[in-house]
Amino acid sequence: QNPNAVAISVRDTKSKSVENSDMTVSKVFIRQGGAKKVRRFWLDSSGVDGAFIIEAGPNNEFVYTGYSDNNVRKLNVSDGSLEQEYEMTNNISDISISPDGNFVYAADSSGILRKINASRGSIKWEISNSSSVSAGPNGNFVYKSGSGEVKRLNAADGSTQWTTNVGMG
Repeated sequence: QNPNAVAISVRDTKSKSVENSDMTVSKVFIRQGGAKKVRRFWLDSSGVDGAFIIEAGPNNEFVYTGYSDNNVRKLNVSDGSLEQEYEMTNNISDISISPDGNFVYAADSSGILRKINASRGSIKWEISNSSSVSAGPNGNFVYKSGSGEVKRLNAADGSTQWTTNVGMG
């Protein structure tokens, strides 16, 4: 067991092991089903050592990581190089990518959720009271949770479409 190994979970269903000379990742769970395909990618330790949130982009070119240094990083899957970095307010709690790969939805531990242009890094909108996020399969909606509620948001402007109370325990 490597003491530097990091277990990373990306949504659900398919498990793979990833290993290289810089870092061993014991398990990576990769989303599959619907229009999504199983993605394989390799990571190195430059800029992602200790990453605890990871999401593969829909085009198999990029993987997005979040870390306790308040940054989301866009990495090229072919060589692990840093393509873009997006700063958040606090530790990253969740990341989701739009189906077309044009936007990153990032939530942080202070409850901020941002829609970020994946190419330019500009913030399209920001809302509070969010701990997790999932981009809808058609790109029109985003689902987020926080304070015992799940909300469907309009992806264009972040406005709430509906809210369901799922309890606080």
